[in-house]
Amino acid sequence: MNINKKGGFFMAKAKPVDVIEWEDRKTKVVLTGVVRKLLEKSVIVDICGTDDATVVSHKRYEIISEGIDAAAVPTKQHPHRRK
Repeated sequence: MNINKKGGFFMAKAKPVDVIEWEDRKTKVVLTGVVRKLLEKSVIVDICGTDDATVVSHKRYEIISEGIDAAAVPTKQHPHRRK
């Protein structure tokens, strides 16, 4: 959180390639993703470990790292491919 000029708190908005974390409202599972695009009231996020994307409100996420940090982003592995 950041402090504004009046002494109140506000959430910093994520930027493209920031890694964010949020809780899925349906499953209550915490998800991680990389911001693809910044919108006025939300962000479009590529969900880590999947080929899916979703929209997340600025009110619902926390910035995990600014810019892509390889250690913070889980990699996707094909289920039938050996390491």
